[in-house]
Amino acid sequence: RHIQVDVLYHYLPPRVGRLWAESRARNADPLADRDLNKQWSWDRDAVWDAVLPSGRKPWDEPASGSPWSRAGEKSLLGSLAAVVWRPIVRAER
Repeated sequence: RHIQVDVLYHYLPPRVGRLWAESRARNADPLADRDLNKQWSWDRDAVWDAVLPSGRKPWDEPASGSPWSRAGEKSLLGSLAAVVWRPIVRAER
């Protein structure tokens, strides 16, 4: 399947997505990663602020009902990171 570019752009910030996949590869909780908010601050821009409701972060968007939802991931960000970043992270190990 192909992922629409607008889905990736709106729900998968690149640094946060990679961090998410790396955390999962270590069997760790990405939400507990101390660098999560730092990576988000680097990815975040005016477009993200316009797309996400006030005060929300990409990992707050639920995956339920999305064709991209993946087992073990509650957020759309996590599901997309599994599809896009997991193969890259695995290949680098």
